[in-house]
Amino acid sequence: MFDNIPLAYMSMDENAAIIDFNNAFSELTGYSYEEVYRKPFAFFLYDKKDVEYHINVTFPRFKRKGLSRNQPWKLKHKSGREIYVIVHGNVRYDNDGHFIQTHCLIVDVTEQRLAREECQRAESKAQLILDVISERVTFHDRAHHILWANKNARSNATNAGIPTQQSCVNEQDSCDKCPVNRVFKDSKAAFGEVQVQGRLLQVSAYPVVEDNGELSGVVQVARDITEQRNLEIELLRLSTNERRRIGGDLHDGVGQELTGLSFLASAMANQLQGRGDPLSELADKIVETVGRARQRMYNVLQGLSHVPEGPDGLTKALSSLQQSVQDLYDIDCYFQQPRHIA
Repeated sequence: MFDNIPLAYMSMDENAAIIDFNNAFSELTGYSYEEVYRKPFAFFLYDKKDVEYHINVTFPRFKRKGLSRNQPWKLKHKSGREIYVIVHGNVRYDNDGHFIQTHCLIVDVTEQRLAREECQRAESKAQLILDVISERVTFHDRAHHILWANKNARSNATNAGIPTQQSCVNEQDSCDKCPVNRVFKDSKAAFGEVQVQGRLLQVSAYPVVEDNGELSGVVQVARDITEQRNLEIELLRLSTNERRRIGGDLHDGVGQELTGLSFLASAMANQLQGRGDPLSELADKIVETVGRARQRMYNVLQGLSHVPEGPDGLTKALSSLQQSVQDLYDIDCYFQQPRHIA
C-alpha cells in the first residue's frame, strides 16, 4: 500500500531499526533496499547531537506514547547533502499492549527550509543596511502597530520610554498631522514634520500594497532635522544682522554723502538759474542725477531689509518691492493680494 504513495514511509522495530520502507524513502535518501533494511534510523541522521537525541529522548517517548507528530529531523543523503524532513508516526501494539512496530510518514521540506533560510539571509542583509542609516525606519501593520524597526528607531524609542512595538515615533503629536495615519486613509504617500520629545522630525510615510491592491502596511522614515533647522535659523539670524549692518553703513555713509551732495547741487542750480548762467541747465542735470542715485540707494537699502515683523509684514515687503521695480525700471508693475495672510 505504501509503495505507491508519494510520501516516504518507513517502519522501525523496538530497537529503532528499519524493517520496512517504500520506494519513496529509498529515493529520498539515495540508498538501495539492501543498504536500508535493518539499518538503525540513527544511521540516516545528519548530526551527531540528533543521533543522541533520537536514541535517548524521542524514540523512547515515541514507544511510550505511541504517537509522534511534526518531529523535525535533518537526514543525510547518500551523496552527503542535507535533507530536512518532518516525521509523523504511530506505534502498533499487540492485544497485551506490547510494542510491535512503528508506522512513519516522512515529508520532505528541504526546499521550503532552504527558501526560508534564503529569505532570512535576505532579511538579515536588509536589516544590516537599514541599521546603519541615520533615519528611523519602521513598518506599521494594519492595526497601526510597529512590527519592525531599525536600530536607530529602536534606540530612540527606548530612550524616550516609548514601547517600540506599540507606538509610532510621533505618538505625542496630533493624529491629524501624522503622515502614517494619512497613508492608512487614502493609500498615498504622505509627508510632514512633527515634534517628538523636543526634537523636530521630518517624516515620510509610504504605503505597502499587496498584489491584489490591498494595503498591508505603511513604512515610515523619520529623519531628525532639529540641528539642521537650528542651523538654518542661526544662519538666517546672522544673514539678517549682516544685511542690517551693511544697510546701516550705506545709509549712514554713502546715503549721507548723497544727501549732502543733493543739497549742494540744488543750491548751485538755484544760484546759476537766478543769474541766467548757461551752466544752470548742467546744474539741473546734476541735481536730477543725484536724485536718481539717492533713489537707487533707497532701493538697495530696501532690498537689504527682510520682511518686516508683524502680521502684515509680507504684504508691506511685496508692496514695497512692486513700487521699487516700477520706479527703478520705469515700467508698470502691480501687486495683488486676493486674501489676508495670517
